[in-house]
Amino acid sequence: MKRENSELITITDHQEAEKADYYVCLRAADDPHEFPDNMTGFCAQCGVPIIYRPHAPITPKKICTTCAGPKMAADPDWRIFVTPTVAQEVADVLARERRRKAN
Repeated sequence: MKRENSELITITDHQEAEKADYYVCLRAADDPHEFPDNMTGFCAQCGVPIIYRPHAPITPKKICTTCAGPKMAADPDWRIFVTPTVAQEVADVLARERRRKAN
């Protein structure tokens, strides 16, 4: 079943984010280093170095994007949740990139 884009990402509060099973992180080797305060750790599934934001939920297992792909493919009901903090950070990065390309 194909989902609409509006169904793919839900903004949720930090308390709800703590209830997630997984928190998907970038592999450290893929990090564009947008944020100097990124935290580092290891994927709970494959052990590769990962980066995540300091305000990331603590409870969910942190896994890399490579490990998340098969989990999402196997679960037809997967959903992506982001906190308002993450949503704002992404919006700020995209706005900076748009301004940079416009100049």
